[in-house]
Amino acid sequence: MGVLKDIDSLMTQDEITQNEKEYLDETAHLRAAREAIAKSLAEYVTAAMKAKGISQNELRRELNISSATMTEIVNGRGNPTIETIAKFGLILGKIPRLVWDDPEKAG
Repeated sequence: MGVLKDIDSLMTQDEITQNEKEYLDETAHLRAAREAIAKSLAEYVTAAMKAKGISQNELRRELNISSATMTEIVNGRGNPTIETIAKFGLILGKIPRLVWDDPEKAG
C-alpha cells in the first residue's frame, strides 16, 4: 500500500497524460494493422461462403467456434488464432498467406 500511496509523487497528472498520449500514438499503427487484417479476413470469409454456398452457421460448426466468435470474425472485429485462420482456408479450399506491404501501399 505504501507504493500506491506515494504514486502521486512519482508522476504529475501532466506526465501521466503525456505518457498515455505517447502510448496511444505508438500503438496506433498496431491497431490499424490489426483492424486491416481483421477486415481482410472478414471480406474473404464472407465472399468465400457466398461463392461456395456455405452458411455462416455451417462454417462455424465446421470450425468448432461459437456463434459469437463467428459473428465477430465476419464483422471484422474478430481476433482468431492462426490455427482458426488456417482452418478457414482449408475448409474454403485456400491456403492463407501473409503479404507484407509498405504502410503507404496498404492504405
